[in-house]
Amino acid sequence: MDSDGITLRSLQNEDLPALRTFVINTFGRKEPISVFLNTSLDAFTAYYDAFSHLCDMPTSMIACTSSNEIVSCFLTTPLDMTPNSLQRLHKIVAKLATGPFAEDLAGYLALDAFMLDHYLRDKSIIDQRGLIITFCATADGFEGKRLMRRLCCQSLLRAKELGWNFFTVDCTNPATHYLSRGLKFQDKAEIPFAELVWDGRKPLLGMKGSVLVTQKDLRTFDMSEVVWLQSVGRRTPNSEFPPYAKL
Repeated sequence: MDSDGITLRSLQNEDLPALRTFVINTFGRKEPISVFLNTSLDAFTAYYDAFSHLCDMPTSMIACTSSNEIVSCFLTTPLDMTPNSLQRLHKIVAKLATGPFAEDLAGYLALDAFMLDHYLRDKSIIDQRGLIITFCATADGFEGKRLMRRLCCQSLLRAKELGWNFFTVDCTNPATHYLSRGLKFQDKAEIPFAELVWDGRKPLLGMKGSVLVTQKDLRTFDMSEVVWLQSVGRRTPNSEFPPYAKL
C-alpha cells in the first residue's frame, strides 16, 4: 500500500464484477465520445461486455482503497496481429453494429474501424505479441493522485517482464495524449474525431479534438525509464520527462 492508502495491483477474477460496475459508471460517463453523443449507460454496458472478456489480467492494473474499492483502472487486451486475432475483433464490431445499440455506439464503432484499419496497415507490428489499452478511468475525487500514470507504468513493467513486444494506446482525451507522450510512446497515427467514418457517415461530426494512436516498443524499452514512478509517481530532480496532467 502506498502512503496515500491506495494499492496498485494486477486484476484478479474476483475483481471482475466490481470492475464492470466501475468502468461502466466512470469511463462510460466521462469518456469524450460518450459525452459528445450522450451515449446511454445501457449502450455502453453492451460495448464493455463485448470486449471485457478479452482482458489480459496480468498486465491489467487497478488501484484500490484500503476497503478494496476500485478507484482507477488500466485495462489491456492482447493483440497479436494474426488473422485469428483480427477476425475475433471484427466479429465483435460486426455484432455490435447489428445489435440494438448500434446507433448509440456509432462513434465507438467508427473508432474501432479506424483502429482495425491502422493495425492492418502497420507492418511493424505484424506477428508481434502486443497489447492494446482498452479502458482507463479514475473515480471522481481521486484525480490528481497520478493514479493513471502509476498504473500505466506498472502495466508497462509487467508486460516487459512477461515478454510482450509492444503497447498500443488509442488516446481520446488530451490528458491521455499528454501521458503517452510523456512516457515516450511513439505517435503512429492521428485523426480528428469529426473525420471518423462508420457506415458511410461521420457520427462524430462537430466534435472537437482528435484520436491519437501511440505505441511503445517494449523490445527496446529501458525499464529504468519508469522506475522513478514507483514512488507515488513523483519526478526526480534529474528527470527528463515533461510536467504531467493530473491523471
